[in-house]
Amino acid sequence: MKKLFPVIGMLVWMLTLAVETAHAQARIGDAVQNAAESLSPNIGTGARIAVLSIGAASQRMSDFLVNGMIDAFVGKSAGRYTVVSRNQVELDLVRGELDFQMSWEVDETTAQSIGRILGVQYIATGAFEPRMNYYHFRVRIIHVETAAIRNVHNANVRRDRFVRDLLGTGGGMAALFNDPARFWSVGVSAGTSFAEPLMIGTLQVTLAPLRNSFLRLGFDLGFLSGVEGVGYFSAHPFAHYAFFLPFYALPLPLAGGGWHIGVGGGFMMAEYRFDDFDIPIRTFMADFITGFNIGNAFDVSYTLRTDFSAVTHKISAGFTHRF
Repeated sequence: MKKLFPVIGMLVWMLTLAVETAHAQARIGDAVQNAAESLSPNIGTGARIAVLSIGAASQRMSDFLVNGMIDAFVGKSAGRYTVVSRNQVELDLVRGELDFQMSWEVDETTAQSIGRILGVQYIATGAFEPRMNYYHFRVRIIHVETAAIRNVHNANVRRDRFVRDLLGTGGGMAALFNDPARFWSVGVSAGTSFAEPLMIGTLQVTLAPLRNSFLRLGFDLGFLSGVEGVGYFSAHPFAHYAFFLPFYALPLPLAGGGWHIGVGGGFMMAEYRFDDFDIPIRTFMADFITGFNIGNAFDVSYTLRTDFSAVTHKISAGFTHRF
């Protein structure tokens, strides 16, 4: 059992890291409100501010963030400063004079020029950019007179369905190829091999290094033998790599889940316990896996395991929390 402690410790550390990462990711509406609350104290009393641009992969997302920041600044101002609405005529004039695109974050020099044209003392600009399993939201406050950055707010935003809809990747084949599913997860499950062990408990985490695929790390704890009078215990740390096909790309009335298929392996550490002696087993096992997820919560999976001299099976079901 002492040999298991480093493996279990590593998996617990990964589980803790995954949970902390999930807690650090905000919903997009909360991220906008938090940005305005964080940046408002840096806007001078009696000043005028314009939210110029928030760069994003779609115009719909950019407009949502700009309008959201305008409303949030108004809500946080308490009459201390004035939020200037972006007048389309003025912005067309600015584009004509400075030849820049409103759809992306602007630099300090450009913001200074635009601020002088619009007659404001502060400009807010930012970007909404994809990361591995979330989006990074950044907003800067620029002082027009000096072109100095007064403050920067950063937030990590969840890849939820609302964000995917705003980016135009909310469903169908576009979602399959343009937006990674939520494959960063922690989960528990219970199952059986119908032989040894009769009962299997599993703790696992999944990581998503590439689009529409995931790396699964975990360990099984097995109990009970199918032979009367024989004791059995096993521990099996494993690693799998699987490819995922979302349900929304298939003709099924389901959403938020899909099929997966993959391969991997692990190291079986088992003991058969008889009255007078124990038989230890230590062997590498190759795994072939398949299964499905419903609603990003309920998992069913099948694993075929072999040491190339014998074959065992595992069927399990459980719950997964996806970030």
